Amino acid sequence: MKEVWLIRHAESAANAGLPGSDPALTPLTEKGCQQAAKVSTVIPTIPSLIVVSPYIRTQQTARLTMQLFPEVECQEWDIQEFTYLSPILCENTTSRQRRPMVEEYWKRNDPLYVHGEGAESFLNFHKRVCDMHQRIERIDRGLILIFGHGQFMRLFLLCLLLRAFEPVPDLMQKFSLFNQLYEIPNCGILKMRFQDQEPFISGLALP
Repeated sequence: MKEVWLIRHAESAANAGLPGSDPALTPLTEKGCQQAAKVSTVIPTIPSLIVVSPYIRTQQTARLTMQLFPEVECQEWDIQEFTYLSPILCENTTSRQRRPMVEEYWKRNDPLYVHGEGAESFLNFHKRVCDMHQRIERIDRGLILIFGHGQFMRLFLLCLLLRAFEPVPDLMQKFSLFNQLYEIPNCGILKMRFQDQEPFISGLALP
């Protein structure tokens, strides 16, 4: 049996509404550090693998869990959050200040569009989600802990539900709606069991 826990990072400075520049370097808040400490207390067994994204907020969230299981292999996968707005064009802005650019981006509904330097297209975002799915499929058994990001988790879940690990029509539009309707709180844990590569989603939990 293979079980995968997708764990959203704890509260970051951006989640708290503070201005920021480089998405990769956004740290946890004090509240976020307290949330991250709780995650390590709910792991039911020794995991077979711990995965983090390249972004510091996931690595900070996973730190106590990695210390709890020092013998477990840790890997960094290309599962960072979807940066669809250019960090350079959004330097030192808050989420409220970025709202008009966010609305314009999703209204455009162009999977190939790149907002500017440092941003990626929705098509590339979907490719990274598909790459993670393939990596999970290659793992035979055990508990895999993947510390990631909200939008990445949502697109992965949507692709599971729609069986959309190949390009499908209107996926960006469907994701835009799903992204608004399905909330994943900080440190939310999406638990999935795989048998014969078929996922059973047991639900979203908090530590």
